[in-house]
Amino acid sequence: MNICLGALQKKRCLASFISFLAITLLYSCGSEPPRVSFYYWKTEYYLTPQEEGVLNDNKVSTLYIRYFDVDLQNEIPVPIAPIIFNKHPTKKIIPVVYIKNRVLASSIDVPRLARNITQLVQRMSKQQGLKYDEIQLDCDWTTASRYNYFKLIDLCRLYSKKSMSSTIRLHQVKYSAKTGIPNIRNGVLMYYNMGKIGADSSNSIYERGTALRYINKLSEYPVELDIALPIFSWGIHIRDDKVLGLLNKIKKENFIYDTNFKKISDKIYQAQTNILKSGRYFKKGDKLKLEFVNIRDLERMVDDLSFYVSSPPKHIIFFDLDQNNLEDYSHESTLHTLCNSF
Repeated sequence: MNICLGALQKKRCLASFISFLAITLLYSCGSEPPRVSFYYWKTEYYLTPQEEGVLNDNKVSTLYIRYFDVDLQNEIPVPIAPIIFNKHPTKKIIPVVYIKNRVLASSIDVPRLARNITQLVQRMSKQQGLKYDEIQLDCDWTTASRYNYFKLIDLCRLYSKKSMSSTIRLHQVKYSAKTGIPNIRNGVLMYYNMGKIGADSSNSIYERGTALRYINKLSEYPVELDIALPIFSWGIHIRDDKVLGLLNKIKKENFIYDTNFKKISDKIYQAQTNILKSGRYFKKGDKLKLEFVNIRDLERMVDDLSFYVSSPPKHIIFFDLDQNNLEDYSHESTLHTLCNSF
């Protein structure tokens, strides 16, 4: 009899363990990795075959399309460079409106600005037959502009009858008690552009040491966050150790393999003659500092973020969808491996 009871108890323990294991596996399987998405940040919408291929290979369902910027002209907020659609987007879209902080730090009519933004987004979308459920506002707001910005979000939600999201910078997470928290259900943490653009050896796009000083409060931020990661590069034009300007959307190889530029280091190239390059005039002796992130940098970003976030993001949004940016990151395994690491 005792032997039978012992066998029965073992069977019950085994059954309980199997049930526990099944529930654990079911829970794990239900936690999907983040989906691959992209920001589209050009003034004309037209995808190259390579860009189309990357979207299809990575099963991208959502594009965050910059519709227009908002800046001041004669102290009046106006739309800058609205996007022109030369092709109809076939993915779900989320219109993004970039607003210069100085707009919201000034004395403006916020209700009027909200109406103008929502009406222009609606008109541009209607012209293309595009439907959208959400509008995203992109602004690096400060303590001086937060009241107007938060009010703008609320009014855009009211006027558009759409969901509203916002970009979030690292300093707005760490110092949220000062910068405030917008009234949104979800936002996008912009995990790049975390340093000062300078003539030194630092990388203004990504500095791990800087990032780690800001993300320890990430799990406490009371807004569900997706993550935006950089896949872009740019060049900094330097003369006499002073920054003259920024060269966006450049092709690195155009400088690396140009004999008119001498390699000083992995990041610095010096003009050997007076030359017009990428729309800028370089004097002999001028330097170009290349800033970019590589695969290992992206892996470090994901590792660090995974440690501090309270739950995995639903989307990893890569900035930005551009053929020049995709050569090092276009492989399906690269992007999905990064997303699966969360």
